[in-house]
Amino acid sequence: MSFVRRERFRRWLAVTVFVHSWWLFAPAQAGTVTAAAASSLRPVLERLRQDYRQHARDAEVRLVYAASGTLVQQIRHGAPYALFFSAAPEFLRPLARDGRICQGPVLIGEGYLVLYVSKGAKVPLDPSLMGLKRSPPHRLAIADPTVAPFGRVARHALEKAGVWQALRGRLVYGESAAKAAQMALSGAVEAALLPRHLVQSAPFERRGRWVAVKRSLYRPTPLSMVLLCGAGAADRDFYIFVRDRLAGREAGGTGTGPR
Repeated sequence: MSFVRRERFRRWLAVTVFVHSWWLFAPAQAGTVTAAAASSLRPVLERLRQDYRQHARDAEVRLVYAASGTLVQQIRHGAPYALFFSAAPEFLRPLARDGRICQGPVLIGEGYLVLYVSKGAKVPLDPSLMGLKRSPPHRLAIADPTVAPFGRVARHALEKAGVWQALRGRLVYGESAAKAAQMALSGAVEAALLPRHLVQSAPFERRGRWVAVKRSLYRPTPLSMVLLCGAGAADRDFYIFVRDRLAGREAGGTGTGPR
């Protein structure tokens, strides 16, 4: 079985197991927030979770991270989330059609694409991505374009740069942008195309370098938040807290990172 097929089978199995077992989870307390979020947003949301503890000391925030497409399937099959943080607006459409969104969407930022190269790898930090064709990495990680928005963004950038066909045999797919990033951090791949807000943290800065991909090669991904129907008072409070902190801003700040 190919790597991509194994990843898709594993994802399908995870959704199936989740749908049939989530009711076994311990019931949430009245002050518990339950949220599902695109994996690439983990650094941003973990910082917000820490800040929220100062705002509401008795509240607990439960965050489940996965690819946006995987989370949508979980929500449509009855997963008990109250908020959903999506890495692309198209994943909100089926939830809207199902009548599952009660408030939002709120734009909480935009996701920008970077080329991340592990320390010691002889891969050019070329914003045009043409360097990937001249000196290709043995393996280049991207998120799976079938379920992860940043995977589609990465593929579009590679196609527009004219290097997609040359690199197809070297691509390794992660279920999400966070999985692709983990491959780069572990040394399993030499380079990866990742969201900028994901690499702006200490582990990435210590273990590699990155450069922003030319904006002419792709469109930044809108990052959105919605409040799902059935949300409680604690969920609504967290929703308002995040909205007031992030609405209209770029996720992860505006730094340029090490070159």
